[in-house]
Amino acid sequence: ATPPPASAPAASALPSSSDASDSYAGKPQFVDPALRNVTSWDVVNIAASSTLSVSKLDALGNLNKDTVYELLDSGVVLDVATDAGVSDMSDIVSIVDEHVRCLYDAIVNDNDATLTTRCYEALEKLPPLLGSQQRAAKAALGGAALEEMREEAEMKRSIIDEALDGVSESDDSTLEARRERDAAVAIIDGIDAVLARLPFEGKMP
Repeated sequence: ATPPPASAPAASALPSSSDASDSYAGKPQFVDPALRNVTSWDVVNIAASSTLSVSKLDALGNLNKDTVYELLDSGVVLDVATDAGVSDMSDIVSIVDEHVRCLYDAIVNDNDATLTTRCYEALEKLPPLLGSQQRAAKAALGGAALEEMREEAEMKRSIIDEALDGVSESDDSTLEARRERDAAVAIIDGIDAVLARLPFEGKMP
């Protein structure tokens, strides 16, 4: 049998810290180009293996490039972008996209959000003031997008739990609803893992 694919490239394929420094230092951009091949959907979107639970596979099935644009339809996310001083739509898309990819990666890796930390470490290569500004803006916007997703998943879980109250778990007619609930829980747990890594209020990831 073919072994399940890894959720990330081998360590030798990952950019070294010096590579990240060379490619990112002094550039006022939010997404580190040295991580482009690490956070690529082509890399993270290989998680459908038998080693993952059904709930996680269902959750991952709800995360893709379209998820990013659905989040951008939210007035809340765009309002936070404005407040954070992120006015370029390409920057907004890049930041939200990167955080959704980090969520995907965290779910694949049993809620280990190490990739999130790596995506913020590169900002430390920038001059202190610029790096601090970029970090705060990126965390505010990325965090808002994830909070929006979490709120939706929490609502879904709550509604389904209420509907299933008193219904036997062995009732096959509720299988689809229970799968939706469990996928929502997987999304919530993954989001919490990523949010814990964001440098809010001066906290380093």
